[in-house]
Amino acid sequence: MQKTLFFSDVKAYMQPDEVLETYIRSSLGIKKGLMIPNNVGIIDSSYYNNPDNDGNIGIALVNTSNKAVTINAGERIMQGIFKKYLVADNDNVLTSKRTGGIGSSGE
Repeated sequence: MQKTLFFSDVKAYMQPDEVLETYIRSSLGIKKGLMIPNNVGIIDSSYYNNPDNDGNIGIALVNTSNKAVTINAGERIMQGIFKKYLVADNDNVLTSKRTGGIGSSGE
């Protein structure tokens, strides 16, 4: 029942109207009891080349089992889907240079 955050050493470049949704591979949820705390990770295009972490995508996992789980180097744990999105009229889009890491969009 512990949450762990680690970095993947993966970066993803996206256009300004794209987002990367990250999901845990279903086998890890079923076989090892791992899940993403917020069910889906959202990586904004402004995250790429972030000066605080160079866009290195972080992964948070929660172990829902009562057993220790080991993730080995090179093990496939996540999958991602790039999606286009629309912006609502009068939306306050992040226009300044992004700083900060997970959960930070300058606010």
